[in-house]
Amino acid sequence: MSLVIVTAMLALAVWLAVLFKYGGVPTGIFLVAVTGIVLGHPFFHRDLGPVPLTLDRALLAIVAIVAFVGWRRRLWPAPPLSRTNIIGAIFVALLLASTLTHDWRAQSFHPLATWLFFYALPYVAMLLVQCTRRVRGPIWVWLLGFAVLGIYLAVMAVCETRGWNAFVWPRFIVDPRFSEFFGRARGPLLNPISNGLLLSLSATALLLIARRLRQIGVHPRLLAVMPLAFVPLVAVGIALTLTRSVWLGAVLGLGTVAATLLPRRWILAGSCWAAVLAGGILAAKWEKLNAFKRDRDVSVAEMSESASLRPILATIAWKMFQDRPLLGFGFGQYGEASQPYCAARDTNLPLDKGRPFVQHNVYLSLLTETGLVGLAVYLAFLASALADVRRILRSAEASPLQRDMARLALAGLVAYAVNGMFHEVAIMSMVHFVLFSLMGWTSRLAASLEPREAFTKSAPAITTSVPQLASTVPCH
Repeated sequence: MSLVIVTAMLALAVWLAVLFKYGGVPTGIFLVAVTGIVLGHPFFHRDLGPVPLTLDRALLAIVAIVAFVGWRRRLWPAPPLSRTNIIGAIFVALLLASTLTHDWRAQSFHPLATWLFFYALPYVAMLLVQCTRRVRGPIWVWLLGFAVLGIYLAVMAVCETRGWNAFVWPRFIVDPRFSEFFGRARGPLLNPISNGLLLSLSATALLLIARRLRQIGVHPRLLAVMPLAFVPLVAVGIALTLTRSVWLGAVLGLGTVAATLLPRRWILAGSCWAAVLAGGILAAKWEKLNAFKRDRDVSVAEMSESASLRPILATIAWKMFQDRPLLGFGFGQYGEASQPYCAARDTNLPLDKGRPFVQHNVYLSLLTETGLVGLAVYLAFLASALADVRRILRSAEASPLQRDMARLALAGLVAYAVNGMFHEVAIMSMVHFVLFSLMGWTSRLAASLEPREAFTKSAPAITTSVPQLASTVPCH
């Protein structure tokens, strides 16, 4: 086994050298993301005290070292001092302060581990992805990479839900020891919500690639439309997650991206037709959408009861917020701090049912643990990323490929925001890593456009002033 591991590490080192040569640090970060998604903790881990070692974490350390060495040798610049980067640093530091000022050793260092793996390391990836001078090649790597990853996830979704276990890889996807969400397309992340988020990004990437190939005149034309052939397969994968928030997030994400491509007169008409169609579907299928069998070992009645938990958890969060509105109960402390509120009897809701559950809303989770201060900084972080996307899409200096990268990030932000209203997506493996990396891309691209935009705005004034200056020069 040790010989196999050594051989694999040598092969990985060769591939890393090739990838860094042609794709730079952003390609390394994408490789880390794919490794964490497909070959994450269930595939391989070694317990090193409170911090288990996984393949993606080891690879991230290698990428960070290479990025630092390259920066010292001036092969690429450091991450820009952009607004999004600064707000992100404030947010991560605020979470650390909230963690350390409370019982960070609780539940075997759970609060500290949550901060490290679901916020700090994704923020590190966000900074590292910005360490590049070239953007064209790495952007193509990310677009094509998400397209291929989504096709793989969609195939696995069909195989695992149809019971074709012989074709499922890695094998832990169908391992009975990981029984949660069995029956849904949960993928190698073992979670249908995070799997659906990735599939949503893949559908967006496929559509953007098809459009880009047609615009650059790829021949034959059939090659340019080939990515479109995989969109229905990815859509089937999204449907097989059997998760309503995933469906809604995918539709709204793709719709928002489409709105950036269509003429304005089409957007209003399309929005009206979409609203009418969605209203008709909800009116006709509400009962079926509200309660249907999803997990293999969970009945329809149990699924319906699960949906009724959300108002219970929202009430618990509201009561906790009323007691500590500014700074909350401490990051990672919800499980313990919520227990007294589950025993409250001043409401008709059975709050006791919320005892064993985490918050099913990423915003309410932050509100209860870090208060208005933490939630406000986090919303500012997301809003800054959206402002970066807007700047790229509206800039005349941005290349079409850079705008497509901004659209991919936009689809991810919309899908994340929608799913975050129904699930605690922040503690789902690799979700923040992918999202923060996309936010790093938009921060890098937006920062690179600012000086060029300033020059473009000042250029007309300069050119018009030249004749005036020339006319004042005396001629002899």
